[in-house]
Amino acid sequence: MIKLVAFDVDGTLRDRDYLPESTRASLRKLKEQGIALALCTGRSEYEMESLREELGIDWAITCNGSHIGYRGKTVFGNAFPKDTVRLWLQEAEKQKHTFLLYGSEKMFMTRAEDPHFRQGQQEIGFMEPVALQSIDEVPDIYQCIVFCEEHEEGIYTGEEKGRRAAIIFTAGVHGRSILIRPA
Repeated sequence: MIKLVAFDVDGTLRDRDYLPESTRASLRKLKEQGIALALCTGRSEYEMESLREELGIDWAITCNGSHIGYRGKTVFGNAFPKDTVRLWLQEAEKQKHTFLLYGSEKMFMTRAEDPHFRQGQQEIGFMEPVALQSIDEVPDIYQCIVFCEEHEEGIYTGEEKGRRAAIIFTAGVHGRSILIRPA
């Protein structure tokens, strides 16, 4: 007997903000059969809140698996060590790099008008993050993106490269994974 069905969100369950009525009807049928539903995404719990509530889905596996929420509350999270995040943020300030930080309740940004973030926001549809007020009061962070030159990645990863990149750090279930993709 099936007890749980998990769905990838972007490009699978929905395309940007479009969710077909047939998908909604299928989700209702699954719930009527007593099957628990879960959203799965690289996005944050914060970004999934309205969709989760709209569809009546209790579970969300977010930040590429490093955070699991039930009705918006953290039930499992593998956050980065706060000291590590603080060191990254201090270095980013010196280098004038921008960090996008994924917490469970909010997304934070270090430089509000970074053009590379704004480009990503247009292409991917990031929600508007809030300004990080102080690196001394960093909340639990489950995933972050830093916008820097690829040859500067080593500041954060210990590796050297050669062209512009957005580095996505995920605090995952099986330890740290670093996904590198062009910005």
